[in-house]
Amino acid sequence: MEECDGGDECNADCTLPSVCGDGVSEQAEGCDDGEENGRPCRYGLEECQVCNAQCQLVAGSTSFCGDNIVDQANGEQCDGTPDCVAGCAGPGFVADQFRHYHISAVTVGPSHAVLLAGGVDNREDDVPAIELVLFRRDENTLRPISTTVLNEPLIAHGHDNGFALAGALGDSHFFFVAVRPGWERVFRFFKIVDDRLVDVGRLDFDSGFLGGHPIDDDRYLIHYRRRNSGEPIEYRLLLREGDRFRLWNILERPGPARFGQNREPSSSPGIVRIGPTTFKELRTGYLRAPAFLGSWNMNVSVGGLRTSDVRVHDTAHLTKHAWGVTNEAGVGYVIYTTYNSDRIGHLARLNGPEHTIEDVRQIEFVTSDMVTQGESRDAYFEGGYFFRSTGGQLIRVDEGTGDSTTVAEGLPHSWCSRAPSFLRSGPIGVFPVCDGTFIGLRFVDLRAP
Repeated sequence: MEECDGGDECNADCTLPSVCGDGVSEQAEGCDDGEENGRPCRYGLEECQVCNAQCQLVAGSTSFCGDNIVDQANGEQCDGTPDCVAGCAGPGFVADQFRHYHISAVTVGPSHAVLLAGGVDNREDDVPAIELVLFRRDENTLRPISTTVLNEPLIAHGHDNGFALAGALGDSHFFFVAVRPGWERVFRFFKIVDDRLVDVGRLDFDSGFLGGHPIDDDRYLIHYRRRNSGEPIEYRLLLREGDRFRLWNILERPGPARFGQNREPSSSPGIVRIGPTTFKELRTGYLRAPAFLGSWNMNVSVGGLRTSDVRVHDTAHLTKHAWGVTNEAGVGYVIYTTYNSDRIGHLARLNGPEHTIEDVRQIEFVTSDMVTQGESRDAYFEGGYFFRSTGGQLIRVDEGTGDSTTVAEGLPHSWCSRAPSFLRSGPIGVFPVCDGTFIGLRFVDLRAP
């Protein structure tokens, strides 16, 4: 079929000449991406093909942590120098493909981490999507190595975090709970195989306000409420059998009367490991006294969950939120806040085997509701207990002296408070960050200077 016949712009074979840049790949053109012709590779990729200004596929220009070029536009503060560690010591990784962000993360085994970024994919005509970015740790640096996109809609931005919980089981499996429109929740399960992600299943779940703690390679302890924040919290075990997952066993925590109270606290509990299969719940109070910090133990066995050692501790009144970190001996520290102030934290010494929590002093600690998830021992590293506030400060409590110092700032997560407050891969702290100007992961070298 002739496109033309005669004239200065008509070829001898009666076809119109191709126009590079019109977005239509024609004749001798190898590609034509329109206004996107000549664009560089996406930051973090070590190689890719792009369409150049002459409409030919060529190797694109790259920028990534490790290319010995400081790319400040993408958050790098160093690259290639001897003291440059932890993702080029910058913001880490920017989740720049999405609007209406939901952010979370999980570390998997000794050498991998996954960023969960959800929202609207600008590349696909506003199709709701989840982007899973897999990182690999090489010594003291985390590098993005692959990306998986899921067409999974999430709740609207601003209502809550669309990722209610994320966790790992063993060195290759992980899961997250996506909150869909209508507040439907679904577990998604994945496996890391040869530095790529493999989808291994999903499981619908009808409850919210989730949190939890890993037990071992095959079991994860999950707590939740059926619907509202004032309802009793229940516990279940998430079990992994190869590449299959199932929920098993229900345990309701001791009621408020066991702690001298007449109603359930509205805030989520903290959970710390004090033994190989023993965990202590840090149970806060309520707005009306008495509301001391309480605790009780969960013992995980083949038969399920068993409660023991219900205690009320001599702490401040009106306790609101609590977080704990322990070492291998089950000893560590707790920071808790009260309804009197969200800017003052109470530092307390925790002795898991002795079942004691004793106040030490008050410290500045800006907080809002943060959900416990992940391994509580990960926040203990080289003689220091690490706590992150929603205001963005990373605080280290010295194991020997009990002194607290701020070792990093600029790590806010008040917009994504249901994401883990602390993750670690080797010596690198991994922090989901969301403050309106930066959405993604930041990395901090936890080794003492």
